[in-house]
Amino acid sequence: MHRLTLTLRPLLAGLALLTATAAAADTTVSQFNQMPKAEQAHLLGSLLQSLADDMEQNKRVQEAECLVRLYTNPESDARVVQSPGMADFFASVATALETGPDYFTVEDIIARQVVQNCGTRPSNQ
Repeated sequence: MHRLTLTLRPLLAGLALLTATAAAADTTVSQFNQMPKAEQAHLLGSLLQSLADDMEQNKRVQEAECLVRLYTNPESDARVVQSPGMADFFASVATALETGPDYFTVEDIIARQVVQNCGTRPSNQ
């Protein structure tokens, strides 16, 4: 139990920080789903860029690089979304649409991905 507490505390702190540094207005999954595809792409790109910039400014370069790797796949065809982050993002959106589209936000999904895949601690630079 003590081990879980040590792991959970930084995870929650990181999630709170990531959520606070993401875009100012949260977009529910329901709102996101109603947007035209071009608007969805623009919103997602803007959120990811803003988050990566915030991470770099806060000396969290390794996490910013991880976020870029998560959402890009240079070996894929540019017309096909094949990055692990995008696949997980769209699966999470589909799940949220079934379970609570007005409860979950796009920012929550991205923050969860970063915490799970990139960690939440600043680099020692």
